Amino acid sequence: MSDSAAPTLSGRQRTSVLAAIALALMMVVSAFSGLNVALPDFAVDTGASQTDVTWIIDAYTLVFVRLLLPAGALGDLFGRKGVLLTGLVILGSAATAAIFVSSPQTLIALRAVMGVGAAVPLWAVGAGLIATVLMGAIAGIYPAARAACLAPTTALSA
Repeated sequence: MSDSAAPTLSGRQRTSVLAAIALALMMVVSAFSGLNVALPDFAVDTGASQTDVTWIIDAYTLVFVRLLLPAGALGDLFGRKGVLLTGLVILGSAATAAIFVSSPQTLIALRAVMGVGAAVPLWAVGAGLIATVLMGAIAGIYPAARAACLAPTTALSA
């Protein structure tokens, strides 16, 4: 089978691929916006300065953007599925640990770790799978429903 050939997947596998990509994308996007809800209360509770608040917001974004392109090579080197799972474990572990922090500096560090975890699935797997599986082989996965396949991913990233 050549790289450009559509993968042969069962209906269940097609749905699983789409669900995995959508879930990964949803986790990455929610880490950007979810903090905005809790940040005012966290800043008051911990006495975070305006500089701390800025770093809490920007640590994730700066690390995420910096690692986005280099993370693309990881999926090619180590396999997209394993890289996806590793990135989601890093992101999820750091997000879970962030629930229990009581200092702004610890949250800044955890947000940076979340940025590492988010860069890997979004680029190495998300973009790679979207490009190779969804876009390049869409006819083999959802022959009659291209819009139905792309709509959830597009909606979650908006």
